[in-house]
Formats: sequence, C-alpha cells, structure tokens
Amino acid sequence: MDDQRGVACTLLGMADDTQIAIVEMMTAGFKQIDSLARCVLPDIGIISGIEEAQLKRFASVEKIAEAHCELFENLKPSRGVAIIGSANETLVCRARQVFSGKLLVFEDDSVQVVASSSDGVSFKIAGLQQEFLLRANGLPLLQEAWCAIMAAREVGLSDEAIAAGLCRFQPVSV
Repeated sequence: MDDQRGVACTLLGMADDTQIAIVEMMTAGFKQIDSLARCVLPDIGIISGIEEAQLKRFASVEKIAEAHCELFENLKPSRGVAIIGSANETLVCRARQVFSGKLLVFEDDSVQVVASSSDGVSFKIAGLQQEFLLRANGLPLLQEAWCAIMAAREVGLSDEAIAAGLCRFQPVSV
C-alpha cells in the first residue's frame, strides 16, 4: 500500500484523532514520492537506503538518491527531521542539498551489538543507555530498527517505551 492508491486509503482510513501515522511511499520514477509527500505532509521522513535492485528503474545511484530525496524536499526545515538508514555518500549528499533541517544518518558506529543469537540481536545506540532487542538478524533490519528508534524519539517516546515496542516486533516469515 505504498503507491497513490495505498497512500490515499491510508490517509482516508485514519481515525479523526490520529496523532501519528506511518505512511510508506515507493517510487518507480521521478516526482512520484514528491506527489505522495505533498498529500501526506510529513514531519519526519525516513529513507532506509538505496537498493541495488533500484538500478533497474534508474540510470544511476545519483538518480535513485534524487528520486528518494523528493521526500526530504517536502519536509519543513524548521520542524522536519530527515533520517537516513545508511551512510551512502551519494544519498547523504543529495539529502543535504535539498534539506537544511535536522538530518540523522546511520553510521557504522551508530549501534553496538551487545549479544546476538538465532533469536535476534541486543544492541545499544551510540549516546544512549537503553538496550534494545530486535527479534531478527541482519544489518538491514538493524539499520531499519535504528531509523524507527530515531523517529520515535523525535515524536517524544521514551527509550523504555521504544524498547518495549521493538521487543514485540515479529519478522514476517517467507
């Protein structure tokens, strides 16, 4: 539900008292995310990263970054927050070109793994005392968890509440 129809259904299906909505947007070309973001009016934008598979739709990593950063172009620099789940230099550079507000970027030292098993990974985020448990493995999922934690902190959730919610995450079986 990350295209025009899905975003519209998400927005129209929200209760009147909704305070926070997470709306996924995808792109198959230029100006698609821009169009969706103009409807959503986000305060926080997350780009989890650039996938190699996206090169089939776009001519280069630079073009992928350009299309994805349409999201950040729709954030208000005075109150918006842009979050990037990978330190891809091209993506970060483009984000800085189009958005002058607060930018959070996942770096190699952003998380410290405390323990890892087949059931998941316990980790800490640089500068925070809270330990988090992700019931999944793999760097991409850890980066996405970092993005979610950063976004949750930006809307005022406590680290304890975030850790409790993240602990309930169950990966989808394929």
